Amino acid sequence: EVQQGLSAAKFKFTAGGIAGIMGNMEAESQMDVAMTENVKGGVDGGLCSWHGSRAKKLRDNAPKGDWKNVGYQLDFMYSELGPELKGILTNKEYADNPKYCAGAFCAIFERPMNYNAEKFATLPEYISLSDRSGSVKKSRFVLNVYDGRYYLDLQRRIDAALFYYGRY
Repeated sequence: EVQQGLSAAKFKFTAGGIAGIMGNMEAESQMDVAMTENVKGGVDGGLCSWHGSRAKKLRDNAPKGDWKNVGYQLDFMYSELGPELKGILTNKEYADNPKYCAGAFCAIFERPMNYNAEKFATLPEYISLSDRSGSVKKSRFVLNVYDGRYYLDLQRRIDAALFYYGRY
């Protein structure tokens, strides 16, 4: 349903643009339009895991209070994109580049844990995490670089975009 909605003529997204958006939605909500998550400072929700004032606006502006509607959330997302990102996601130059589109959508729209590259350039590739049982395991660090900055889970977003692009 999400892919069909993003393919609508009104958006004019390229195949790479659609895949890039979907890769980010997969990382944010597992494509669950009704996803909600309590986080510090409020409740995240929806396909793009909107937070704070953006989540409030999503809910408050929904027709008949139905913010869990795929079409409404896609229209809401589109209204927030801005000219730079709209240009990338609709540009034929990037039509076959879901990796670039996923990175651009992550960096410009989602902005998850945007870190200064200099500050994090010396981080180890693996970090130690403890699970609920208290045992410590090694885990690949989840920050990836796009345009000189680090973003949370960028590689997972790109991998998902490539998967969706292959299905498109």
